[in-house]
Amino acid sequence: MPREAALRLSLGGLSADLSGVTGLLYNDTRTVGVGAQADEAGDLLLEGLWGGDYTLFVYAEDEGGLSDWVRDEAGEPQVFTLTDGDETAAALSLPKGGAIAATLTDDGGEPAYGAELWATPEDPDGAVLIAEADAEGLLTLRGLTTGRYRLEARRAAYCPNDPGLVSLWWPGEVNDARASWVSVAAGETLSVALSLPRDDDHDGMGDVWEGEHGLDASRDDGDEDADLDGFSNLDEYLLGTDPNEAVKDDRGRCEGCGGDGAGALALGLSAFTLRRRRRRQ
Repeated sequence: MPREAALRLSLGGLSADLSGVTGLLYNDTRTVGVGAQADEAGDLLLEGLWGGDYTLFVYAEDEGGLSDWVRDEAGEPQVFTLTDGDETAAALSLPKGGAIAATLTDDGGEPAYGAELWATPEDPDGAVLIAEADAEGLLTLRGLTTGRYRLEARRAAYCPNDPGLVSLWWPGEVNDARASWVSVAAGETLSVALSLPRDDDHDGMGDVWEGEHGLDASRDDGDEDADLDGFSNLDEYLLGTDPNEAVKDDRGRCEGCGGDGAGALALGLSAFTLRRRRRRQ
């Protein structure tokens, strides 16, 4: 039986205390993994291994780094080749990650406890990161790679009588087509604040907005059409138009009148395409 191989790592590049960093070493088919936790100085020993090729995933977001594969200069997962009976040593400088610190409230100023912030990277291969607000409406997303992200704050209502909130995209849009990107840099923390409209009748429209436009904030009237222009109340909310005034084109013609409005969603007066939000049942 061959003698065991081991990989001893010396981690650096982040905070002074690295005792929370964990490494998970995978074989070349990624069917078997062996994990270990670093000590305060960043020393990490992975042992009880066979000789062969391995890749290493490091969880270091809470220490200001990334939770990612250890990568080579080409950006591919670095391969560690181990030999039976030998202990291989390597020093690694872990890359720093970015962070987003968010304050989530409702439009009455109360903390949006339990609301989530979703950060979707511009890079299609990047991971979507999610964090949940605490009782004070505070959260921090850690371990973000440098780049641009779209931010969405949301909170699902699990029961019909639960207080509801309309999802919001940065910098405060109810329509995701009007969302803006935020930029995150390694080693930096971006601070954001979002105030989610209350929606206790769960129709996808903010209760304050409904009251301002003469709609009923006590029941679901999102599919109704107050001005009979073919656009539902919810459509008008997402478009930013008045549900009591028929939507007209640049020649003053009613866009959806006389029809179901299905073909009128590309508005000449709007630079974006209306995207209906899926309602949560």
